[in-house]
Amino acid sequence: MAGAGKRVPGALHRQVRGLIEGLGISAYLFTLEERPASWRLTLEYAICSGWYKGEVELAKGRLAQAAEDEDEARALGAWLREQLPSCPPPSTPP
Repeated sequence: MAGAGKRVPGALHRQVRGLIEGLGISAYLFTLEERPASWRLTLEYAICSGWYKGEVELAKGRLAQAAEDEDEARALGAWLREQLPSCPPPSTPP
């Protein structure tokens, strides 16, 4: 979803879906809301044994660069991984 009544361009939707799947997340729902200089990504996803929700701002310029440059796409994916909640590390038995 892109703001009130606006549609997210198909290429952008596919790009963000690819970023999410590149994180190894297979069960998810996401929305995109257009802002003046960014897209707000709201992502609900299943990891470990529960559902988590994360929100991040994706700069339009960075998304455009990532669409054209594989290194930038990998860097954006790594940044996104750092921004979202992940599985807690397994506990170490005493």
